[in-house]
Amino acid sequence: MIFDLTQLTLESTNPNIIAFWTAHFEEWVSSTIVDSCKAFARAAGMSERYMSSIKFARLGPLRCEVYLDYFGPKGEPLGLWFEEGTKPHPIVAKYAPFLYFFWPKLKKYVSFKRVNHPGTKGLHIMRNGAKFGMPRLNQKIITETDKYLRERSFV
Repeated sequence: MIFDLTQLTLESTNPNIIAFWTAHFEEWVSSTIVDSCKAFARAAGMSERYMSSIKFARLGPLRCEVYLDYFGPKGEPLGLWFEEGTKPHPIVAKYAPFLYFFWPKLKKYVSFKRVNHPGTKGLHIMRNGAKFGMPRLNQKIITETDKYLRERSFV
């Protein structure tokens, strides 16, 4: 998800304020949107590895992307699957004659050559984190800018 706050920088905006925003933007995004995404991940029971895969990239002075860099050992897009879910799909034994796993419903281990996975519902951790974090980021920018202006007697 890309967050672009460059529309805040009107031509009449004091260059000192723009420099202030630019200097603190990364810290503010991290403490609002990234932290919100991590809180949603923690609430969903995601691992530390998953939470450490929530990344932030600066794309410009007041522009950034918060994304999930979470892949399996063979490059499988695990983050995408957790975020958006999966459709029903077959799973076939590839490297062994059978799939062998514990089936909680039967309370025992079972083996199959092939299973039809019912798919998974998306957790929407990043979407919800951004939705919850964006108003916090806006409030942080307003509060910190007001504090900056008061300290410098611009107001």
